[in-house]
Parts: sequence; C-alpha cells; structure tokens
Amino acid sequence: MLTNDTTQAWWVSGGNPPTNHTAQLSETLTLSNGSLFYLHASGMFNVYRPQGEITAWTGTVALDTNYVRGSPAQHIFGLHYGTIFGFGTPGITLSNWFSVGGGFSGEAQWVQVIDTAAITFQTNDGSGHWYTFQLIDGMPVTNVLDTTYPYGNDVGSTNATSDAPGISIDYDTNLDRYLARVLTTASSFEMWMEFKPSGVGAAQWVPLRKLSWAWGAAVSLSGTNWSLLYGTNAINPVDVEAPSYPEWWNNVTNSWFR
Repeated sequence: MLTNDTTQAWWVSGGNPPTNHTAQLSETLTLSNGSLFYLHASGMFNVYRPQGEITAWTGTVALDTNYVRGSPAQHIFGLHYGTIFGFGTPGITLSNWFSVGGGFSGEAQWVQVIDTAAITFQTNDGSGHWYTFQLIDGMPVTNVLDTTYPYGNDVGSTNATSDAPGISIDYDTNLDRYLARVLTTASSFEMWMEFKPSGVGAAQWVPLRKLSWAWGAAVSLSGTNWSLLYGTNAINPVDVEAPSYPEWWNNVTNSWFR
C-alpha cells in the first residue's frame, strides 16, 4: 500500500526478500509552436519490508499496596495489573527485534493505543445504580493515545517497554466513599512497532507489527474491607503484521479519572 500526503510518499508494504512493483510515469509537454509531446516511461522497483517481531510476557492482576505511581514513586492501595518497571513484574513487558535486507538499517519505536477503557461502579446508597467513571467529554474512552507519542522504552533499554495499569482505591479518588458492592474495570490495548530507515532524508515511520492485550478485574467492598472478585488478562499474547497505521482521536490523559 502506498501512503502519501501533498509532498511525499512512502510504502508500508513489501517483503524480505523484496516484493516487486511496477511504476509508470506519463507527462505531456506543450512546445512553443503549440504542438504536444508525450513522454511515457515504466519500470520495476523493489520494496524492502523489514522482518520483525514483538514478544510479550505478562504478569498478574492484584489488589494490594503494590500499585506504584507518582513522582517520587509511591506504593498505593489499588487494583492493578502488575507493577511498574523497576518495582516489580509489570502487567505486560514487550521487546522487539527487526532485520532489514538490501543493505539498509533503521530504528524502531512503540506506539500504544487504548482500544477501550471502562471503569464502572455501583453506589452504596441502596439504589443499585451503576455509573461509568472514566470519560472524555462525557464519552467512553475508546481509540485514544496512551499518554505519549511515541510510547517510551524502559530505562536502560533500546527495544523493550512495559505497562502496569491500575486504579488507586483510596489515594486520590476516595472510591470507598462512593462504592459499595462492586467496582469493575476492563481495558484493551494495541501496541504498535513502527520502523524508520536510517540514512534516508525525510524518512517516515511506518507500521511493522502490532500486538493486542487486555486486562480486567472486579472488586467489592464489605464494611471497610475490599476484596478481589476476579482478575483476567491475556496471557503472553502474540503479535501480527500491521499493514495500516494506528489511529486515535484523543489522549487518555484527558480522561476523568485515570
């Protein structure tokens, strides 16, 4: 597939060995005497697509004080999927590799999009009403960028990254003041590996691989005690080819609450 804007074009297809494509160029010239002259040329060219892979290792869902957040980092009682890098086992750890043919070299970057993120709770006022607790402009959190572009590598690594999403229970949201029986969360993500060739003047990042992952959980409150009802997550998910770009309409940092 050829992707283009008004000034440049680049390919997000190809292979290694390269795939062959046919190019044609036609031009009409008007001479000074008013006559027309037609030029037409065609030929073959090769498109190299790097071979690569994303590998994932997953952690576990928990309800305890190992939810780490803030700067400086603080251990907070919360519902979380793993622990952030450097403080324990993350919810998901990802690494990538790529190999480029044709004598080319390049670099890779991560881009993470949140497909869906939902936090719901049931009030403790006897009504049994359920409410959505994570919104952007009143809309559910779907197809949003996860915090930064690109998504950063783990400290000290050039090809690995990780994530450990979670919800603080009584640190800055005081959920125990509002909840009674159940709080649930369910989120799904897509992590993209993009590639850019080096030594090429206005080179563009192109999608190479992507990996989908998810987690969910439910907790309940009885008196002043929280308990984990269940926790689920995709176990060591596998990546696939990514022939199209990641897209998003907003950033999860604009949601209330995160």
